[in-house]
Amino acid sequence: MAGSITLTYNYSPQAQTITVPGGTQSPTITVAGGKGGSGGGDAGGTPGGGGAGRVGTFTIPQRSEDYQLTFYVGDAASNGIGCVAGTGGGGGGDCGGNNDGDGGNGGNAGGSGCSGGGAGGGGASAVFDSFVNAYTVVAGGGGGGGGGSWNTPGGGGGTAGTFVTAVGTPQDGGNGANKSGDGGGGGGGGGGYNSGNGGGPGNDNGGVSGGGGGGGSGYSTYSLTSQSTNNGAGYVVVTFTAPASISYFKANDQYPTTTITQGETVVLSWSTNLGATNTATSASINQGVGAVSTGIQQIIVGPLNVTTQYTLTATDGSTTDTESVTVQVVAPDTTADAFAFANVTDASLSTLYTSSAVTISGLGNGISVNVNATNGAETSVNGGAFSTSTKTVTNGSTLAVRMTSSASYNTGKSTTVSVGSVTGVWSITTSSPPSQNPNPFSFNNVTDASLQTYINSNIVTITGITQAVTVTSPSNGFESSVNGGAFSTTSKTINNGETLQLRVLTSNVLGDSKNTAITVGDSAPVTWSVTNVLVADSSPEFFNILDVTGAAVSTLTNSNPITITGINVPATVTTTNGAQISVNGGAFVNSPTTINNNQTLRVRLTSSADFGGVVSTNVTVGNLTDTWNLFTTTAGDTIPDAFTFINKPNQAPSVLIESNTILITGITSPSPISITGGAQISINGGPWVTSGNINNGETLKVRITSSATLGGSVNTQISVGN
Repeated sequence: MAGSITLTYNYSPQAQTITVPGGTQSPTITVAGGKGGSGGGDAGGTPGGGGAGRVGTFTIPQRSEDYQLTFYVGDAASNGIGCVAGTGGGGGGDCGGNNDGDGGNGGNAGGSGCSGGGAGGGGASAVFDSFVNAYTVVAGGGGGGGGGSWNTPGGGGGTAGTFVTAVGTPQDGGNGANKSGDGGGGGGGGGGYNSGNGGGPGNDNGGVSGGGGGGGSGYSTYSLTSQSTNNGAGYVVVTFTAPASISYFKANDQYPTTTITQGETVVLSWSTNLGATNTATSASINQGVGAVSTGIQQIIVGPLNVTTQYTLTATDGSTTDTESVTVQVVAPDTTADAFAFANVTDASLSTLYTSSAVTISGLGNGISVNVNATNGAETSVNGGAFSTSTKTVTNGSTLAVRMTSSASYNTGKSTTVSVGSVTGVWSITTSSPPSQNPNPFSFNNVTDASLQTYINSNIVTITGITQAVTVTSPSNGFESSVNGGAFSTTSKTINNGETLQLRVLTSNVLGDSKNTAITVGDSAPVTWSVTNVLVADSSPEFFNILDVTGAAVSTLTNSNPITITGINVPATVTTTNGAQISVNGGAFVNSPTTINNNQTLRVRLTSSADFGGVVSTNVTVGNLTDTWNLFTTTAGDTIPDAFTFINKPNQAPSVLIESNTILITGITSPSPISITGGAQISINGGPWVTSGNINNGETLKVRITSSATLGGSVNTQISVGN
């Protein structure tokens, strides 16, 4: 026998189970119900204490067969909350994993004032025994304490009842009463074989709130050896001395049978543990496996070619346990699953097409089958080279096929691909013959066209053709353009989806009309007509040439381009002051010249030689005139306004004589200063020097040594600016 085994189960929200091996000796079980919670307090009103759960220790009869015990371990209840209004009741303890046997909820404090909520009742703990297919123990939970009221204590919860020799499905404890006015809530009853009742509410200054009753406790089948009370969460403790026991013996994690394909291996797994205790001291497996380790183990056996039953034998020296598992071995599958390649339609002529790859499935482990294709098609396995030779595939191989399409339109070509005994057909169908008749298109006729002007048609997109076709040369001197290319009178080619446009230069005759026709591929001739205006209009819409500021001095400067609109005959363009004219981006010419509708106009002039100067021209188109002004920049002006130094007569000989101080104005950039006759200058009160640069608003002073001769004179010339 293995040593004594003790397993402890605490509260869990799910049921907990143990399988007790047949032949287990001295099995005992201790079952404890959960404690009831304490009520909430109030000023001068102490909370009611929670009642204790019931604890019992039992001897389980010794049995020769395995059996399963299921435990529903009760939890302790929640306490009530003190000094609250309309709430504060504690929750009842859960009978873990069971829909029944929960402790009742504590009642809420009254909705006015400040009182204590009642506590929940403790959850019952229960044992279900598969050997008798019934509940064998229910340990009751303690009752919840009542909530305190003003100057009035809460009632204490009842202790769970002592065990009686009767048992059934656990019952939920009753809920404590809610207080409607001002006072404490009642405590919840404990869950149990017979559940505890919920307590009544309390009142301020008298009227103790009731504690919940303790749950009833009962048992059957087992022998009660002792009982007591529990002041915490419920629990179950199982103690026994177990014989050698195999908890499980599986093949590929299956029991009692698993199926493999011939030639495969199998994983045998087992456990001789009961809880954390190993029940065996040695173990062995038949079929030549021999001695194996005990505890939780696994090994790989095989490969196997025939169905085999493995038996695990475990022993502790005095007791033995055996378990068997069968490995069913089946012949490998030699027939592949059905497969299909996506057919190709609308294929080009005489073109090599490759299918998408398919993955072969359904073959047994280690089975390979031949691959062939008819009609000259080539195959490739696992991305290898294409060829017409026979190949082999296994389960999981990829297969692709390729073939050249027919040289004729609307013609199908197919191949049958064989994978062992399974076949699939792949076909390639060529497209219909290409059409050279485009979908209908038209050009919009133009009236009131301007004289001597290029008129462009609307742009049409050619569709409905499958290859390049010819666009004939337009008649009567018209021009064509394909896909935005250059206009010309020659024939052209056009593809599906490309654009076509026509244009013509109108005559100088009012009311004159020009017509053309053009064909695209096999289409009928498509016509277009352009008719000149009947009444001449050379007066343009208002135009404005923007003045230029900040131009460099003495520089030829262009205006911005403007577009002339509103005329239908050529209009005369004139300028004044020698300004030149450019029409539609052409060369600049002297005035006058002519311009057509929608052509651009620019003029140019040489700017003033003076900084801040202006030159202007009047630009007239037809009967409308605009003045264009060209202003030069003031930046870089180094010529100052006029200034004067006052001569100084009757000066002593050979003495440095200083001039009056002048203020330099009228410049926008630093201006150089030069001086003759050995004189010196001082800029803005600075040191005396013979040259320098001066800025606008700075002062200038000159000094020179007087003549050494009485009545003699000396002179100096000062230049500011270039």
